[in-house]
Amino acid sequence: MLKEILDGRRAIPQKKERSSKGGSKILAKGIPVVPGKLTGIARKFCKPSDLDNFKHGDILIATMTTPDIFLVIDKIAAIVTEQGGEVCHAAIVAREMDIPTIVGCGKFLDKVKDGEKIIIDGETGEVKKVGSQV
Repeated sequence: MLKEILDGRRAIPQKKERSSKGGSKILAKGIPVVPGKLTGIARKFCKPSDLDNFKHGDILIATMTTPDIFLVIDKIAAIVTEQGGEVCHAAIVAREMDIPTIVGCGKFLDKVKDGEKIIIDGETGEVKKVGSQV
C-alpha cells in the first residue's frame, strides 16, 4: 500500500485551532519527519535576509525551505513547514542533519508571530502556541 506523499505544490488549509491538554493551542498538525519534542522561539523564513535574525536554538518556520537555510543550519533546533511531504527538501535535510521536523502543516504562518514561543512534537506532528512574544 502506498502512503500519500504531499508534493509541496500547495499548503492544505487547516480547519481551526484546537486546544490540547495543558491549555496550549494546537496551531497546526503535519507529517512528523524526525522525532523530537522541544520548545523554542519561532523564526519565520520568507526570504534570505530573514536568516540574519536567527539565533542558536530557534525553530525555523516557513512555507517551504530552500538551500539558503544551510547558512543557519547550525543554529536551528527544529524545522516546521506549511508545504511538503516525506521526500521534500526540508525532510531530506532534517533526516541528514537529525533536526526535529514537521512538514505539510498547511497554512499556519499567519497564526505565529516571529519571536513567539512554540512547541513542536516530532512524534505526533503537532505545533502548539505556548506563550507571548519574546
